[in-house]
Amino acid sequence: MQPFLEGREFSLSMLGNPPRILPVIDLDFSLLPSGYAHLDSLEVKWVYEDQVEENHLRCPAELTDSLQEFVEDTALRAWSALGIRDWCRIAMRCDIDGRPYVLDVNSPAGLIPPAVSTTSFSPSPPGLPALTTAGLSPASGTPRAIDTGSTPQACLRPRGP
Repeated sequence: MQPFLEGREFSLSMLGNPPRILPVIDLDFSLLPSGYAHLDSLEVKWVYEDQVEENHLRCPAELTDSLQEFVEDTALRAWSALGIRDWCRIAMRCDIDGRPYVLDVNSPAGLIPPAVSTTSFSPSPPGLPALTTAGLSPASGTPRAIDTGSTPQACLRPRGP
């Protein structure tokens, strides 16, 4: 049985080859109304975030230099180990002692059309806080992601170690 990771949760978006790590997003569950579990759940993503103007996503995350370095290094190692290309979003959660663990890797990262959810594809926070904090937008970030996949070498996946 795996223990529940009770610490902070982060979302790291990565774009390009080699990857550029966009500003880290901190999911501040203390800002959720009572009744919501401290998880990035379906209810939080599809009910709560669509109903509020300011949500629980903080970007850029307030991290110590050592934690910032650790989560970025961990994201880069996950990118390399999994042979990721072009773009992704990596979710990490800390244990009670503040050590981050990779929860999952998603690619493509959260581009849901605005007709479905404004929290994913909006041109400004809270929709795409990492893109906008990095000075990008769906209009500039999405073509950049598509461009990274437009060359044959970007489509190749490494085999073996």
